[in-house]
Amino acid sequence: MAGMTPLGNRLPTCLTCLRRLAQPTSLSPASGILVQARAKSNYTRPYDRGVVVRLLEDVPTFGRKHAVFRTERGRMRNQWYPAGKAEYMTRQRFQELGLAEDDVGERDRTFGVVNEVEEEDEIFDFSQPQAPAPTPTGQSPETAHSLLSMLLPETLTFYRNRITKKTTPKSSEQISQDLPVAQAAEEDDASGLDLYGSVSTTDIVHRIREFLVTDAEGSQITLAPENITITGTEDNKVKALGRWEVDIHIANAPSLPPVRKIIEVLPQ
Repeated sequence: MAGMTPLGNRLPTCLTCLRRLAQPTSLSPASGILVQARAKSNYTRPYDRGVVVRLLEDVPTFGRKHAVFRTERGRMRNQWYPAGKAEYMTRQRFQELGLAEDDVGERDRTFGVVNEVEEEDEIFDFSQPQAPAPTPTGQSPETAHSLLSMLLPETLTFYRNRITKKTTPKSSEQISQDLPVAQAAEEDDASGLDLYGSVSTTDIVHRIREFLVTDAEGSQITLAPENITITGTEDNKVKALGRWEVDIHIANAPSLPPVRKIIEVLPQ
């Protein structure tokens, strides 16, 4: 028939076929390549609830002997079953032991741990005095002595506010006889200066720790206000402007000589 088009030259009218011809890797006489499109599967793998086992001995954090519960397959296969700690609970074992699925319990995470704590409480005798727990001693006395001598400057400076007093200045006996008093103010009113508060051994310890904290070994040195002695003072406190000698005693090492430094108190 003259009005009909050959079948091989007929264009497809299906929308899916037109899209397939538009792809370069589709099935066409030019490419000769067959591409298989795979749809995404909606199948989800079921959650593995593990395997039901029965303990043949007490297992801490899991349960007592004869306890029935679910556990991971890998733990049972690689650890418990080869060691004889548990057995698989098959249908036959359920029937032999007269158990049902309702008898499957849960893992007891507190088993063994709570018992050990209770046993320790029973054994502990509160009537007897207990030795204090050991505290870290930090560096050895010799190392601490060397680090204090090396890391601390020769002079530790403190600044304090001052007020003018109309009374006579304090006796020079309160100031170290070996060191000169610093010129804290002008000469015409220097006799009327005094401190607000004082510089205590606690303040000195805080200042020393500021220098030691930057060193890994120095930060481990044990130091307390009781290890500080200020020469020339009555109550181990500085209450006037000037320069004072300070002895830093090493803890638990009375045979070692103290590390001697100088503190300088200046007006703020």
